[in-house]
Amino acid sequence: MAIFTPRGLKIRLPVNEVFALISRLYPKVNAFEVLKTTEGMESIPSLITYIIGLICFYLRLSIIEIGFYVFFASIIGFLLTPVIYKISGLVRLGTVYSYISGFGLLLFTIIVSGFITVGWQGLAVFFLAKFLSEIIEMASEGIQTKLSNSKNNRILTGSEISFFNAYRLHAIRLGVTTDTYVSKDELIKESWLPVYEDLVKKWPKIVERFTNDEDYENNDGENILSLEIIKQRWKEVIMYLKVNKHMGIAVILIEVIPIKYQKNVITVTFKPNLNYYYELICDKKNKEIIDITIKKIFGDEITIEFTNNRNSSHVDYRDQIKKLGWIVHDGLVSYISVHDKIFHEAATFKSFIKNIIGINIKWDKLLEEAKKLIPLWNSIQYKIEEFKTSNYSCLTIDEKYYIDILSRYVKALRKTVAYLIKRQRLAERVRKGNLASATWRNFSIKEKEYKTTIEEYLKIGQELKDAADIIY
Repeated sequence: MAIFTPRGLKIRLPVNEVFALISRLYPKVNAFEVLKTTEGMESIPSLITYIIGLICFYLRLSIIEIGFYVFFASIIGFLLTPVIYKISGLVRLGTVYSYISGFGLLLFTIIVSGFITVGWQGLAVFFLAKFLSEIIEMASEGIQTKLSNSKNNRILTGSEISFFNAYRLHAIRLGVTTDTYVSKDELIKESWLPVYEDLVKKWPKIVERFTNDEDYENNDGENILSLEIIKQRWKEVIMYLKVNKHMGIAVILIEVIPIKYQKNVITVTFKPNLNYYYELICDKKNKEIIDITIKKIFGDEITIEFTNNRNSSHVDYRDQIKKLGWIVHDGLVSYISVHDKIFHEAATFKSFIKNIIGINIKWDKLLEEAKKLIPLWNSIQYKIEEFKTSNYSCLTIDEKYYIDILSRYVKALRKTVAYLIKRQRLAERVRKGNLASATWRNFSIKEKEYKTTIEEYLKIGQELKDAADIIY
């Protein structure tokens, strides 16, 4: 139950919890940025210590003064950890420090400048004071860890606190909640997996460190493989076969394409002109070797099946597209229900004036109702995109045309939901009396933007209706 930052800082939190939090920030802030900010948070006590040390050397202070200032600078940096995310400039500096510290430049600078200005004795006192402060910090962190473990039944060390603070810093900048509690809906794989896959695609080396550690499972034992991850790691299957002297099978599997991953089954297909390879790979002995390899790479519960006919399942694809259409329909019903409730209770100019003069309307509850649509529509878009990724090349031209419209329709509705929430957040500020930022002019702009997004999704909806005969 741990992930790692780019420079190897261990964060002892479940994968689904980490990426559920980051999904609130995505796509404006991705997982890599949050993990680098976490490193910056963690580096600040050390950064402060080095800065104070350089100042002491520059001023040529006495040995006692160097020890005193360095020791207490390190302690103060450690004590600032719980609130350090509020000092954004310092966090940025810490993030820069985390980039360059690994090259040893700062250590070299401190040694050279210290030796030249205060001699080896002053330099020795600097490192001694730093060492003693780190012992105290480690002891204090150990006590905090035991307290959090007994109170919350989970381990929270400095690195976990730094991650939560990194999330809070980005959340404040984007205007989203800083609460680190994640709901059951947010923990659903479909809600956060796009963020995870983005990190897999852009920074696979980072993901390898914690996915191998966790065997691609979250804290509930749920497999978090996806087609994208399988494609990224397919070369590991080839390499494993080569290393274990199954070169012939490895060469054949270079020619296959993973096209689907569903219910722990990986489906791969051959190019149409490779039927001979298909027959070889389906030989019982060869299939057993491949099964063992797949389980070794992806987990004991994963199996593989082969197909060399991409055009044999059109009826099945139409059924799948039809099911996706009904999922979108149910999501639309949920959105319309929230929209109607908001506009029935608090959408008019009259209601806006009522809130200004103090007549209560439950804006906060209406806002929460709207927010619940986010994980729903994230999940719907994930299902659409996963289907397209797995099956698009197998579809007929008409089926591709329909699924493309459906995909645009879902994206338009997600945008509409986002603008509805923006509108309700403005209404919430009105309720709290923040009239400086919530004038009628601002409210009208948000209203107009929201109506524009409605027009956009309705227009695509008409295209979808016109193409319905393809599937239905």
